[in-house]
Amino acid sequence: MRRLPVLLSLLALVVACEPGARRDAERFLRDYERRYQDLSYASAQAEWASNTRIVEGDTTNSARTRRANEALAEFVGSVENIERIRALLEVRADLTASQVRQLEAMLYQAASQPQTVPELVKERIAAEAAQTEALFGFGYRLQGRPVTPNELDELLIASARVGERRAAWEASKAVGPSLKPGILRLRDLRNQ
Repeated sequence: MRRLPVLLSLLALVVACEPGARRDAERFLRDYERRYQDLSYASAQAEWASNTRIVEGDTTNSARTRRANEALAEFVGSVENIERIRALLEVRADLTASQVRQLEAMLYQAASQPQTVPELVKERIAAEAAQTEALFGFGYRLQGRPVTPNELDELLIASARVGERRAAWEASKAVGPSLKPGILRLRDLRNQ
C-alpha cells in the first residue's frame, strides 16, 4: 500500500515534465473531441431520421439534417481548427505518435469541409440531403404494385423462378435513373 503514493507522485512528476507541445495537443484534442462528439451525434440522429422517416412533401427531416451537417462541417473545417492543427503538426517531433495520427486524421477530415469556401460546403450538404431524400423516398414498383426494398430483397433471395427474380432485380434498379442527375451534381461539388 505504501507504493501507491510513491507511484502517483512519480506519475505526477512525469506529467509535469511533459513537453508543452504535448500538453497543448492533448488539451486541444480533448476539447475538439468533446465538441466533435456532440455535433457528430446530432448529425447521425438527423441522418437516421432522414433515412427512416420519409413522408412525401415533408421537408423538416431534410432541413434538420442539413442544419446538423452544416454545424458539424463548420466546426470540423473551421479555419481556426485547421490553423491550430497545422501549428501542432509543425512540432510533430514533440508529440506522441497517437497525437500525430489524430491530428492528421482531423486535418484530412477538415479538407472535405473547408470553411474557406463555406457556401460550396453548404451547397454540397444540401445536395447530399436531397439525394438521400430521393433515394430513401423512392417508390419501388413490381408488376404495377408498390413494393418495399425488403420485399424485393426477399424475392431475390428466396424465389426459385428466374422470371420473378429478374423482375425484382429490375425493379430494384429503377431508382438509378432518378438518382443520376443528383449523383453527377454531387460529384462536381465534391471535386470543387
